[in-house]
Amino acid sequence: MLPLEFQHAERHLAAELAMLLANIKSGCQLWRPAEFECFSLAKDQAFQNSKAAMSNTISLIKVAEVAAGCSAEVVAEGRVFAVYNVDGEFSVLDGICPHAGGPLGKGMLNGNVVTCPWHGWQFDVTTGQHCLNNLLCQPGYAVSIVEGMVTIDLPGAD
Repeated sequence: MLPLEFQHAERHLAAELAMLLANIKSGCQLWRPAEFECFSLAKDQAFQNSKAAMSNTISLIKVAEVAAGCSAEVVAEGRVFAVYNVDGEFSVLDGICPHAGGPLGKGMLNGNVVTCPWHGWQFDVTTGQHCLNNLLCQPGYAVSIVEGMVTIDLPGAD
């Protein structure tokens, strides 16, 4: 028999999963905070222009340290970043899963989809888009490779 606190957690997770599946099947849009509004960094020209004026370039990790098909968790500038190498193309997302704070940089990468190791939330690492809820998008950063380092432009850091 499981201790009482584990029984409660198991029932809570089962209820949460049942609710999530019911919402998905019914086509309901799940609640999400406004800060998770999704947009494409590559396509939003106004964002790109404002970012160039107010950004701080940060070197995160050596390219050689993240093999193709792998990920890494990097702490820089007081933030946690998840760095992904999808067939030689690098992507960087905010490293904290919005569901329960899990470490996305330590998740399993399958193609361009990462699975949070804590509760299984999945995101497309190239866009930040949640794989089940199109209203949820993990913040991402424009990536460049400079002198063998994966670098990002951190908006508004100046």
